Amino acid sequence: MRVTSVSFLASLIFTMAAIKSALPEAVTGTFNYFAFGSNLWSKRLHMGSPTAVRKGFGYLENFRLDFFHYAARWRGAPATIVEQQGHRVWGALWEINATNLPDLDKQEGVHNQVYKALTLPVRTPSGETLECRVYQLVKNPAPLEGGEEERPFERQPSKTYMDVIVRGAKETGLPEDYVRFLETVKHNGYTGDPQFEIDLAVQDKNL
Repeated sequence: MRVTSVSFLASLIFTMAAIKSALPEAVTGTFNYFAFGSNLWSKRLHMGSPTAVRKGFGYLENFRLDFFHYAARWRGAPATIVEQQGHRVWGALWEINATNLPDLDKQEGVHNQVYKALTLPVRTPSGETLECRVYQLVKNPAPLEGGEEERPFERQPSKTYMDVIVRGAKETGLPEDYVRFLETVKHNGYTGDPQFEIDLAVQDKNL
């Protein structure tokens, strides 16, 4: 029994040391996370990070929301942030226990070099600035030519994905004009992984 306890403690210490190395700001055992895609919706985020607690919402200044790459689970292009002056990306602010950091990184495909983790300043409506963990696609798209109607098929998210994002944006309480913008994003009409869709219960179109 004692050997098992010592082994568990050693494993825990190693895990926490690795987390601190990967996320220096996680000095209190938690970290701030800014979600702008599917993790806006609490049900989606809690599937992999059950310790997440919503702390409000905020925005990234001089970034735009875009969609690129291909996510097999969602059957379309996932969300990313791209640096661009004069734009804002709104999202949810979450406080997550550092023990869930590996789970969040895995969800975002960090180890497969799909997304990379950044630490960026997020501003709240009250004027506060928080340093948050944010995920950005490793390969980001060029500026979109024209409006949403001109979005090429390979840069279109699936309908299921956008349903989840819009649901999460409303749940978070994001500004109405930003929610309306999300509702105009051109999607490819596809639904996501059937079982995943059932798990999320997003078949209900009453968003």
